[in-house]
Amino acid sequence: MSDWLNNNQGVLAGVGLLLVIGGYFFAKNKQVIKNKVSGSPHIKASRVQAGGDIIVGNKTINSNPHPKPDRPYIEIFVDGATSSWGEYEVKFGFRNVGNITAVLKKFTVADLNIHIPTKSITLNDPPVKVAVGLTNSRLRSSKCEGNVLKLEYEGLDGTRYATVASAEQELRADKQYNIRGVSSPQYIND
Repeated sequence: MSDWLNNNQGVLAGVGLLLVIGGYFFAKNKQVIKNKVSGSPHIKASRVQAGGDIIVGNKTINSNPHPKPDRPYIEIFVDGATSSWGEYEVKFGFRNVGNITAVLKKFTVADLNIHIPTKSITLNDPPVKVAVGLTNSRLRSSKCEGNVLKLEYEGLDGTRYATVASAEQELRADKQYNIRGVSSPQYIND
């Protein structure tokens, strides 16, 4: 037996190394699984943690954008834009990602009040889409910071809500802006 061990030292060293590496990854994976099951963050650096809610110092930012399940949440998104003959139009979409039916009421884009159909939408309904002419809007002619989009809606019980968001603008060569998307949405009780 000792001859076999002496003749196969390389093989034994390789097997030992594989066992050590395998044990390390097993222990590391077990810790990540434990953290995921317990809901605790699995990334931590100094006073910053991520993996569940994001904790920076003593402030917690809920990573779930829809923390209250008992209300409507209407997302605003850009579904395309067209430009021809000097006219610029953006198609906005509204999608309910909450579990309560919402009734659309009013949509404001920068300095424009946009007529939208009074329509109820639920979680699984297709998005409602509205084309908005922005040719003479300040959203087209200048850089706009902050929440320039506001969609007002109600729950079936009459509770008023709103989604406010920023527009992602892209400067063109002619100093006009194209609207490429929607960012930083906030869901508020109006």
